[in-house]
Amino acid sequence: MTSSARRRTLLAAPLLTLAALGLAAPAHATGTLPVGVQCSGEGRGLFDCSAVPVGGAGYSYTWTPVYNAWITSGAGTAGILGRCNVDDLVIVSVTVTDHYGNTGTAQGSASCTDISQ
Repeated sequence: MTSSARRRTLLAAPLLTLAALGLAAPAHATGTLPVGVQCSGEGRGLFDCSAVPVGGAGYSYTWTPVYNAWITSGAGTAGILGRCNVDDLVIVSVTVTDHYGNTGTAQGSASCTDISQ
């Protein structure tokens, strides 16, 4: 083995060891974050929804009206309040991102009624 080949082998060995131990990759790679959404009709054309991410930490929330939904408060938080046209379904979507860059998206729905459910 030549001296330059020997040097490459000596340099590569620690990197291969780190890769085998999983230490060469970032501690938290970007991936999928499981998210659940719970929505309910509150009567009088009002609804509320809550997002529940599983895992990760340091969340940011982006809510989007999908159908018959006008978000009135909480758009950047885990829970929102909104208005909807009664006697119809309300559908919203939320995308949650944790501070590692993992993201998850989920939809929630509820019946929009005049009477509290």
